[in-house]
Amino acid sequence: MVRSAFPGLRFKAYYFDPGRVRMLISTSVQQALEQPLNYARSYLGDILERCVNRVIYLDSDLVVVDDIGKLWRAGLGSRAVGAREYCYANFTKYFTDRFWSDHRLAATFAGRRPCYFNTGVVVLDLVRWRRVHGLDRAVDGGSEERCLPQRCRPYL
Repeated sequence: MVRSAFPGLRFKAYYFDPGRVRMLISTSVQQALEQPLNYARSYLGDILERCVNRVIYLDSDLVVVDDIGKLWRAGLGSRAVGAREYCYANFTKYFTDRFWSDHRLAATFAGRRPCYFNTGVVVLDLVRWRRVHGLDRAVDGGSEERCLPQRCRPYL
């Protein structure tokens, strides 16, 4: 469909195996977030060729209305991920009632500003990302536990 709509566009489609994350997805988030494909962006360093050093990830429901080159040129400093911080979040709608009823889990947000970043618009330095996640070394056949957004802090 993309090829017929944009015949001059050069692109490559990549497959993401949902089995990579299915057992890692927390049941404490809303059901809409439980789809494995929501976490494919966390695996771009694995999926894309090693010659790809930087990538902009955009959710498929976005409309770009400005020069995306500004985002491409954004300096990341020593960080692997660049995203806009949003500090007006209502996390009561993000997590399930089961999450909030567990006092140990709910205490995660005690005394903190409700900030997050929109994972639908991010710039990734894949060289740093691979180094942070140990993906710049040869795979020795062992499985490596991944850090999904519900289980760890973002790398900002």
